[in-house]
Amino acid sequence: MTTAQTPDFDDPDLREKIREALGSEAGQRRFDQFLRTPVDLRRNQERLGRLLLGTLVLLVLMVIVLAILALCAVETEPDAADVYGTLALVASGGVVGVFVLLRMHRARMRRGGRRSA
Repeated sequence: MTTAQTPDFDDPDLREKIREALGSEAGQRRFDQFLRTPVDLRRNQERLGRLLLGTLVLLVLMVIVLAILALCAVETEPDAADVYGTLALVASGGVVGVFVLLRMHRARMRRGGRRSA
């Protein structure tokens, strides 16, 4: 029974061969596919899910704060209340957009999980 030897990446000849192989676009694609293991892809999907969820939470908090500022400024500064209200409305559109992205991402993760199972 033979064991596979680990390549010595400090070898200048091997480095030159790798550099030449990665010089072409097809070689670069093959190398990138080699680096993307299923574990890496799953980890990246989970990171994206956490990022989208964190963004959604921050946007919801921003909408709440802007709405409260608009309500507080109605009597003293009507122009500022208009600005705060407009910003809250725009941010609520962002909340809807991020929510849709999060739902699509979770559906894609579930669909991918069924395929690999």
